[in-house]
Amino acid sequence: EGKGFCAGGDVEAWGAMSAADFQVQWVRYGHRVFDRLARLRQPTIAVLSGHALGGGLELAAACDFRVAETQVKLGFPETSIGVVPGWSGTQR
Repeated sequence: EGKGFCAGGDVEAWGAMSAADFQVQWVRYGHRVFDRLARLRQPTIAVLSGHALGGGLELAAACDFRVAETQVKLGFPETSIGVVPGWSGTQR
């Protein structure tokens, strides 16, 4: 209902996955989705409002343009628990 762009993934769901499952299922899936978004022929625009965290910020990074309200909160909270952003969002 629109108070935030995207607060990222469900960190609690990660705990249910083995390290191998996490690598294969979660990380590779995210790479494929964001790579496809980045390669679209049509221009893509992320309109950021409220919070754009973790995967949400990586999603915005995959777009061609980003427009944000002045009070938007951006960040990678997963880094506070030793997890690197896994969907190439920091490398675009």
